[in-house]
Amino acid sequence: MIESKVKKILIAKYFIIRDFPLDNYKHYLSDKYIKFYNDEIDSLSEQIYSKALTLMVDNNAIPLRYDYGKIAMLNLVNNLPKYMDNIWSTYFMYDNYSIKDTALLRQNLNKYDYVFVNLFVSSMHTMNGRDNETIKWLEGISKKHYLILNVIGQPFILAKFNDVEDFLAITTTYDIDSIAVDLLAKKLIGFSSFSGHLPIKINEIFYKGMGETSEMLSDVIRFTKPPIGNIEEVDDIMQQALIDSIFPGAVILTIKDNEILYYKTFGTTSYDSSKTKVNRYTIYDLASLTKPLATTLAIMKLYENNKIDLQASISKYLPELRSSSIGKIKIDRIMTHTAGLPPFINFYELFSQDKYPDLYSKTSKADYHQVADSIYVSKSIKDSVINYLKNNIIPNPNSGMVYSDLGFILLKFVVENITKMSFDQYLYNTFYQPLGIKRLCFLPLEKFDKNEIAPSEYDSTFRKQLLCGYVHDGNAALLGGISGHAGLFGNAESIAIILQMLLNGGEYGGEAYLKPETIQKFTSTYFDKNRRALGFDKPVINDSDSPACHQASPSSYGHYGFTGTMFWVDPEYKLIYIFLSNRVYPTAKNTKISENSIRTRVQEAIYNYILY
Repeated sequence: MIESKVKKILIAKYFIIRDFPLDNYKHYLSDKYIKFYNDEIDSLSEQIYSKALTLMVDNNAIPLRYDYGKIAMLNLVNNLPKYMDNIWSTYFMYDNYSIKDTALLRQNLNKYDYVFVNLFVSSMHTMNGRDNETIKWLEGISKKHYLILNVIGQPFILAKFNDVEDFLAITTTYDIDSIAVDLLAKKLIGFSSFSGHLPIKINEIFYKGMGETSEMLSDVIRFTKPPIGNIEEVDDIMQQALIDSIFPGAVILTIKDNEILYYKTFGTTSYDSSKTKVNRYTIYDLASLTKPLATTLAIMKLYENNKIDLQASISKYLPELRSSSIGKIKIDRIMTHTAGLPPFINFYELFSQDKYPDLYSKTSKADYHQVADSIYVSKSIKDSVINYLKNNIIPNPNSGMVYSDLGFILLKFVVENITKMSFDQYLYNTFYQPLGIKRLCFLPLEKFDKNEIAPSEYDSTFRKQLLCGYVHDGNAALLGGISGHAGLFGNAESIAIILQMLLNGGEYGGEAYLKPETIQKFTSTYFDKNRRALGFDKPVINDSDSPACHQASPSSYGHYGFTGTMFWVDPEYKLIYIFLSNRVYPTAKNTKISENSIRTRVQEAIYNYILY
């Protein structure tokens, strides 16, 4: 009873303050008092709105988790308040559509993962030009797309809605106020929780007392606007790299303490006349980042489920390698590149079309997979590769650490034999899909348009065409684009989610994906006199040949990719660094990225920024 009366007093106080603004009485008051008074008003307003904001419909979507994907933001109002874009752009990155752009949005709907609709209602009687046709259109969109409807203002317009069961979420703020909208954005992504209830009955669908609660998320990346626009040293390095044609473009994403510290895109995806600007959605060929972000993840999960023994010979899981020299190598030796294997073998040359024309086709066939435009290869090539390794490779146990793709090619088949499912499907089911990752996959052309993917090299030896969406690595291509050493494509944000999960000790969004002790085992130096961990690279402390800058802590780990990619995770500083580029465009002979140490220099500049 008392709580109800106090709430009424506070609400009345708020509306008095709002309707009789302090500006009218400024000449009576000191600036100090005015600031104090305004701060008190804002604090009170925030408390009231936080309790009031209501989540009326929630199809297990709120809080929005992880990779939001591409968002279209439609504002149904004639005169958009200036604060709206400032607020939403702090928490989301999106394409803006006004009430005049609805026809354009209709054309572009399939480009987006989410559609946010902000429906502005200033009173019971002011519908700001909306009509039943628009509402029917929104109801139709909700059937095929993830649509979140935010009623900015009074919720009475919801009486016009008849079919809302497929809306991802429906919220209301009860007022057109910047504080309310800011709180709404925070609640949608789990910075705070929804707890409000409808105070009145609108219709049979929206009844008095209606309101869902939501949880707060503390262990996810907060994909908000970075607190800093520039790190001057990083910007200088990257601008010079573009001038020197080290790569046509790149993306740098740095996360500290679960929040974006620095996030910037540079340049374009190519040098040609139709060049496309790099953006946060740009998908890159990740090359050997496949090893840690796919193969190693799978092995980690199998290890903690007691499905694989790291000290076992690989022939235990690939019986066809029994009685062969390569069949005796251990799983942990493969993952630390100490198995005595040669760095690589060009299988696409050994099994070329000139030598084996029946393995190739210019048109699609059953049991053939596509490796480039108008080039298909028989799936039986897998057996040819395994047989070649079985009969021709004799590991050298005294070779020390020799970085090799060959063992990781075999590990993909190990994962498939153990799990009884395809490599990519196991990763999707176990990690990528439950983590909400939308832009990390093999065979990206099955999901994305070419214009969303950065091209790699003009392949003058094997496929004789510019590669875009087909894996750059020839051996991975020969194996259908899905391999344990290469083949993964992705954007920076998708990679960041996996790395944050590892940094969190295996948890993300309140769900556990790996055990902390598993992560510790796989990301620590494994053998004496070899810096490498299981599937990850490690720094060499006080050594100029370290793969990381000298500020990286001994506990840090990461990996490089041939196409111009890199990530590095530092648990000591709770820091994630991701660098993506297509330096192999248009030719892999361009090695300036390594000659100029671009990736480690940028990494060093970021450490300098946070440490000094």
